[in-house]
Amino acid sequence: MLKKLLTNLNVHLELGFRNSGAAVERRDVVVAIDVLRCSSSTVTALANGAEAVIPSLTLNEARALAKARGAILAGERKGRRPKGFQLGNSPLDFEERVVHNRTIVLTTTSGTKAIVLSREARNVLVGSFLNLDATVRLGSRLAKASGSGISLVTAGRGGLFSLEDFLCAGGMSDKLIREGARLDDGCLASAYAWREARPNLFAALKEGFHAKRLCSLGFARDVEFAARVNLFSIAAILRGDRIVGVKP
Repeated sequence: MLKKLLTNLNVHLELGFRNSGAAVERRDVVVAIDVLRCSSSTVTALANGAEAVIPSLTLNEARALAKARGAILAGERKGRRPKGFQLGNSPLDFEERVVHNRTIVLTTTSGTKAIVLSREARNVLVGSFLNLDATVRLGSRLAKASGSGISLVTAGRGGLFSLEDFLCAGGMSDKLIREGARLDDGCLASAYAWREARPNLFAALKEGFHAKRLCSLGFARDVEFAARVNLFSIAAILRGDRIVGVKP
């Protein structure tokens, strides 16, 4: 039954947050993907009881938002926690004892850009390996309800190609194609790469440029954590300026 329902669903891959405009113009359901580490941190915070995550483009905007809303200030520049910020961008920072019932303002180099630049799309989800299946379920349901497609928008390294985001898009693409969706060539390529990498995903991610850089900065555990597939059963969706967790 599900396969029949997804037969007319078109899925596109947009590499790098600078290409999010194409997804917005199509009025697609957007899945913003930044595995290392914005998406993984956002999903972890929501799974651990955060009320919401507010994405911000700049450090100054984030500081002002956090002050106005009494929120936790979190983020990174060049991989490091900025001066005066309570949390960095490590998913391991967002423990339940820290984030439960709190709002978090998050600004990162690429991930929050992918989310904010997509906000005029029909819907915006935040996807990662950690909530891969939940993201696909909700994205498919929203797209079917509105008669739209799905665009997988990878944040990338500075808006360019990144291995980990491509593989995450591949995991989602592989699930969608098995359910009858029509994938563009970028999605198909990512699905083939995912099938090759899936048996030892952490090892595959460690070969990427960004993962190597994070490891050199002391964040190897972040890469290992972000490689866990379907650890959480929640989807993350942008409502207004706030990302909230929902059960798909």
